[in-house]
Amino acid sequence: MKKVVFNNTNLGENEIEKRVTKVRAIIINEKGQALVGQFSDGAYIFPGGKLDDGELKEEALQREIFEETGIQIDISKIGTPFLEISAYNANYPDPKMGREVNKFTKTIFYEIHTDKQVEQTGQYLSEREKKSRFNVKPMNLSILQYWAETNNPVDYRQKVFNQELLTVTREYARYKQEENAIKNER
Repeated sequence: MKKVVFNNTNLGENEIEKRVTKVRAIIINEKGQALVGQFSDGAYIFPGGKLDDGELKEEALQREIFEETGIQIDISKIGTPFLEISAYNANYPDPKMGREVNKFTKTIFYEIHTDKQVEQTGQYLSEREKKSRFNVKPMNLSILQYWAETNNPVDYRQKVFNQELLTVTREYARYKQEENAIKNER
């Protein structure tokens, strides 16, 4: 698994106020498109979210995918992760705390294939997702990567999401190239 660290603000471990572990998935449909969530502010993000206390990564991923897409994923079909991003973010806006915090987030990315469609009526979105009109839709990964490369967000949260999106789309393309090269050698 590839590991990437973002620490543009040079935060030290002792400066971190909040630590979060998340899981996300590139969910590929039968047309080769990825399911991606979009907020009303234009930010894109792959389905997933935070681990609850005592929850295994695969359980959290299964729960989050169901909550955001209405798609039930068989936990035994969740493979090994292909990417881990560790992000140190100074002065990150935290609505729950009502202020900016120095935050460390470790996000682990998986690849999942399914022919199931997004079930809008089956979604269990958080209040924040509902308020920001979070919507999951299929999208071509190359278009998504192009959007991330050419997008110039001003909002701090959008910048963080955009940096993650760009890294994931690029690393996923590399991951698939390596996987195909290994298959071709056999």
